[in-house]
Amino acid sequence: MTNLQAQIGSFMGDIWHRTQRTKSGQSSDDLMETQLRRCLTTLDIILLGIGHMVGSGAYVITSSVAKNIAGPAIVLSYIISGLAAFLCALCYAEFSSRYPKCGSAYSYTYIALGEVWAFIVGWNMILENVIGIAAVSRACSAYLDSTIGGEIKNYTNQWYTPVLGEDITHNMDLMAGLIALGFAIFLTCGMRVTTYINNAFSVINIIAIVIIITVGGYFSDWSNWTNVPGGFMPFGWKGVFAGSASCFYAYVGFDSIATSGEEAKDPQRSIPFATFVSMICATISYVGVSIVMTLMVPYNQIADESGLPDALGIHGAVWAKFAVIIGACCGMATVLIGTIYSLSRVVYSISSDGLLFPWMSYINTKTQIPLQAMFFFTGFGMLLAIFIDITTLVEMMSIGTLIAYLVVSASIIVVRYKKDVDDITKIVSPTSKPFDDEDDDGDAEHRVQDSSNGNRNNEDDEHEKLLHEHETKYDSIRSAFGDIINSKVILECLDQYFRESLVPVCVSSIVVLSALFCLTCKLFNKDIDDKLIAFLLSMIGTFLIIIVWVIHMQEQNTEKLRYKVPFVPILPVVSIFFNVSLIVNLNWLTWMRFILWMILEFLMVVDKKSEEYLEDVGSLSPTTKSKRYDEIKLLFDKAANLTEEKKQLAQQAYNIVDKQIQQLDIELAKFGTSEPVETDDIEFQESKETIQLSNEKLTNRKKKTKTNKNEKSESKVLVKNNLETNKKNKNKNSVNDSDSKESIDKNKKKILITRPELCLNMEIDPRMTLSGHHSLVYKECEPSFAIIDWELNTSLKWMQEYWHYTGYVSIIYMLVIYSIQQFMRTRDPFKLRKCLTLWNIGLALFSGIGSITMCREMYDALYLNSLDHSVCVASTNTKAQYWMWLFALSKIFELGDTVFIVLRKQKLIFLHWFHHILALVYTWYSYGQNISLGRWFVTMNLVVHTLMYGYYALRALQIYIPRQIAMLVTSLQIIQMIFGFYVSSYAFHAKLTGAYCDIPMKTATFGFFVYVIFFLLFANLFINNYIRSMSKAWKLSSSSSSKSLKSSLPTPAEHDKMGKQL
Repeated sequence: MTNLQAQIGSFMGDIWHRTQRTKSGQSSDDLMETQLRRCLTTLDIILLGIGHMVGSGAYVITSSVAKNIAGPAIVLSYIISGLAAFLCALCYAEFSSRYPKCGSAYSYTYIALGEVWAFIVGWNMILENVIGIAAVSRACSAYLDSTIGGEIKNYTNQWYTPVLGEDITHNMDLMAGLIALGFAIFLTCGMRVTTYINNAFSVINIIAIVIIITVGGYFSDWSNWTNVPGGFMPFGWKGVFAGSASCFYAYVGFDSIATSGEEAKDPQRSIPFATFVSMICATISYVGVSIVMTLMVPYNQIADESGLPDALGIHGAVWAKFAVIIGACCGMATVLIGTIYSLSRVVYSISSDGLLFPWMSYINTKTQIPLQAMFFFTGFGMLLAIFIDITTLVEMMSIGTLIAYLVVSASIIVVRYKKDVDDITKIVSPTSKPFDDEDDDGDAEHRVQDSSNGNRNNEDDEHEKLLHEHETKYDSIRSAFGDIINSKVILECLDQYFRESLVPVCVSSIVVLSALFCLTCKLFNKDIDDKLIAFLLSMIGTFLIIIVWVIHMQEQNTEKLRYKVPFVPILPVVSIFFNVSLIVNLNWLTWMRFILWMILEFLMVVDKKSEEYLEDVGSLSPTTKSKRYDEIKLLFDKAANLTEEKKQLAQQAYNIVDKQIQQLDIELAKFGTSEPVETDDIEFQESKETIQLSNEKLTNRKKKTKTNKNEKSESKVLVKNNLETNKKNKNKNSVNDSDSKESIDKNKKKILITRPELCLNMEIDPRMTLSGHHSLVYKECEPSFAIIDWELNTSLKWMQEYWHYTGYVSIIYMLVIYSIQQFMRTRDPFKLRKCLTLWNIGLALFSGIGSITMCREMYDALYLNSLDHSVCVASTNTKAQYWMWLFALSKIFELGDTVFIVLRKQKLIFLHWFHHILALVYTWYSYGQNISLGRWFVTMNLVVHTLMYGYYALRALQIYIPRQIAMLVTSLQIIQMIFGFYVSSYAFHAKLTGAYCDIPMKTATFGFFVYVIFFLLFANLFINNYIRSMSKAWKLSSSSSSKSLKSSLPTPAEHDKMGKQL
């Protein structure tokens, strides 16, 4: 039984290993070698792409999609699918420069992701082209039949209906099958002859498109977009996106461009250029034809298979009708040529790699064309063309196309961040010993002895004994892993594995999160809370942004190509999102057909890999086979033993922690159940009694009345008076009534907050809040300060009218900074250490005092009320509003940070001055509208600035601060941006759903983008200054164990410099 398990394990493991193989890179000379004839120029490839795309989109899809799926909004469907296709085309263009072979997406995936994904893509490309042959053949047959009034279909139906029955012959189109066969025979003439004919047909096709747009524009009627059932979008946005998924078929022509890699004279130049030109021409043609078709005839009256000629015939343009039929037939002829051409080349490439039958890669010596592969799969296309209608074919083909484009977009990210490793075996030296059990045990025992000797003098102290026991156990665990963790081999292996696995894992996460995002969007208008859906979408979107930024921070390879996709990974990720969104909108029957096709593919993969494995094992001798099985068994036994050791170590660590928790619980229980301690501390006793007395008086006053102004102010002053009594250790006697009145008179001048009579006459929540005001919020209140003549409404109105002054301040700020930089160019830098210290201390104190007030405000709004209240109801706490006003003004003073940087001739980064300007503009703009999110923004910023400026002040005083503090400050900045992004999204969703939220829509949108921008900038700073430096330290420790990890981290001076750049 053990031997059988070993055989099965070896069998499955070997098959899995084979499916993960990737195609290694080749030299430029090897890439140009091929069995096919290189005869295609750039113009030939451009016309091949235009002919393949324009015919399929304008003559096959537009009619059926406009009538049944999208209506006149098919125009938007073409634009959306065109944008997604263009992003995919960018990825194809780079791969064609990197690997100019005829396998197209299959070959590109083989290089990036491995054999199993390549075969999935290649198998779907076969499906795509087979269905393309059937769909175009059937459309071409319908166009020819429409020229003679349907006589061809009537004649054929009369011929085979009596034999096969009406149920079978209802959708049969024998003419379509004959057309597919005829073009397959035509392509046997060779690529040179095929190119000449394709170029001629493509020119006629372009002329036909011009005629359609010109004549159709003359007969256009705008009422066909407005005075039809449902209007311009009768099927809604759902129909638009569903139509986009089906319209995606129109753009598969650039896939045929990529398959010409082994027949182009200069593929690395011609294919990218031809891709862009053909995509632009195709998009203009699709949008133009869809506009004039839906304007000539109401969408519900368009013929499914011959919409354009019938529409022109309705308006009496008979000459244009026949001209369009001729051009359409030529256009669909080019599509058939391109589809059969692409199919044969993809099958040839897959078969050459050993993933399909070997005879499919046979090249005819005379024509240099894979004839057997072409005729085999074209035969399947003929059968589909005869028996299946166009709509079913188009939807089934779209899913295969979308998956191929999805994988190619993901592959471009993986390839761009893939490290070129010449020899991975260099990581592990054949003479190295990463694990040495005897040394580990000896070292652990030695450490335990040292630890016990160090604490032998404290045996009488039970607490020290317990601490000693914990330390020895921790040391034993640490010693068990110490040599492993410090091993150069393990570090390099982990580094290599992490570097190679991070980007693929992130890309996979992006695909999954994109699917979840699109599926969640489809839940709107269901019986589910919209707020829950919005929360899920915001969280998924946040994770997507974080993952994309993690990928962006990785180091790209520096391989020089003639063309590279710009803005990687942003554009490929957008392409992935487009493709996923189109996939999830396809019909469920399409998914069922696709799953059946994938099951067939899976069976072929297992059969093929099993055959390879059995051939390899069959060539081994019996002794070798037995030895191989024994080695596998030994490896499994070692893995099992290692797992048991890890479990034991984990259990020991758990027991230690559990004992500490139990000991702490015992001590807390003793403290809680002990008798009251008799003490001579009169302060403690007096404070306790005074607090009890004040609470009793306050309770009695609340029971009498809630709205009496004198009692409320008296209770407030009494609480304050009692707190002062606790601090100053007054007598045990309680305060009498006369003392209370005197204290009220004395403290009236100290009370800053006064409420108008309107607020006091309203019913108020009896709960007192930490900030001194009641928890309910009233917009009618107009609080003001008594000490200074400050009114909220006046300040709000002033900032609302003059917030644009921040633009003038920003311009002056930039001019001043530039002038100082020019002034300091030829001068030595100023030290300014004392001034910088005072500056940072002042800002730290200001932020700290403001943080206390705003944290109390956040407690009142968030804890005593709700998250919705804190986000969507503006504050009326006068003290909090005053600090928000001061906070807005402080943004002008914070511009002085830049002055210190340029006077000290430090590097001024983009983040610094851009952050100051954008924060100034947004703060003044939003404060002038008294938005509800003000409490969130001000509280978070003041708390972070308190720590940040405090850290800078200590650094300016040359006081050593641990390096982790700088990382903490930057991390808090990033966390602040994430919270700001979330609450802005929350408010934005509330406005969209019509819920009450005290913030204008444009302000919510402005804040959302501000926090997204700040998050990206600060995350970039954190990764560049910490993550990459730690990565360098990791590599340094792996190359030399004598160097310390901390030595490669930024020095305190570098931290100070980096911090001031913030």
